[in-house]
Amino acid sequence: MLLVGFAVVDVGVSLVDVVSVTHLAGTAGSAYPQLTPSEDAVAYYIAGDIWLMKLGSGERAAVVVSPRWESRFSISPYDGVMAFTSERGPAGRTVVCLAEIGRGERGCLPPLAEFTYVCGPQSWLSPDSLLICGMESERGWWGGNEIISSLAGTGVRWHAWIWEVSISGEKIRTIHEGEGLFYSAWGPGGRILYTSDTDKPPIIWLLDTTTGEQKPLIKNGLFPSWSPDGRLIAFVRDGDLWVASPDGRDEQQITTGLGRVVTPSWSPDGGKIFFARFPPLDEDRGSAGLYYVELATRRELPSMMVVSTIILSAILISLLLRFRPTNLKVSER
Repeated sequence: MLLVGFAVVDVGVSLVDVVSVTHLAGTAGSAYPQLTPSEDAVAYYIAGDIWLMKLGSGERAAVVVSPRWESRFSISPYDGVMAFTSERGPAGRTVVCLAEIGRGERGCLPPLAEFTYVCGPQSWLSPDSLLICGMESERGWWGGNEIISSLAGTGVRWHAWIWEVSISGEKIRTIHEGEGLFYSAWGPGGRILYTSDTDKPPIIWLLDTTTGEQKPLIKNGLFPSWSPDGRLIAFVRDGDLWVASPDGRDEQQITTGLGRVVTPSWSPDGGKIFFARFPPLDEDRGSAGLYYVELATRRELPSMMVVSTIILSAILISLLLRFRPTNLKVSER
């Protein structure tokens, strides 16, 4: 199924069916939507702050509001604690802070690099640890080796890491080291999807943390997100929402003509994908903001091949019974 504007049509490989699409009105300019573990509210980023909106009533409440700029965040599926990125470090550098939704902030973790930030919306490995990314500029990096990447066209070169870090701020292990700005998603079985801004066009990489093996998985993809059961990957390609099989072989485009789609994330039950939409310039700004698509996976629906096989088998059995030889004995009990 392909979502064209707001119409749904069949096209290409079909991993899922789009049941419906919903716009959360009044959320223009928002990004990074993430459903809470209770699934009754969505958290999102807007204008440097993090807010929460009840899905039933539309009631809104601030989660993190401060004079500093807050951005990328991740809600723990274990206890609802939110890790978020904030420009509260020295000279406006970023650090990772923690908050309990509805209860206030816990404080910030110590800076682990020149810039420390939440890697993506799927960052929690356990109730006590999460993925945290860090970057050091060429001037600040203590290793002194040649660094070959640049961030956002600034010409500044960066070295970068993905770490597992405890909620007290201690590095547990280095998961990946490379160049550029990382965006990553922790998945079932210790599998990590990540992108780096050094890949042109962008590539979604798969890293197996148990074996250390890594490979390019999806070409021209951004903002990867695992479904909760690990059977699908949501991502963005050329501004549209896509899904792919976990081996990257099958892909399905979900939206087209919606403008620019960013930062998809799954509901905890795997039945919805939330995303932010920035419509074309000639479209009403009121259509911008947060959306979600409700999905039915193909494994939940009988495929046409399966249905055809069942019908054909029934016909053959009927013919065999009708025209069976007269000397054929059918035992009855």
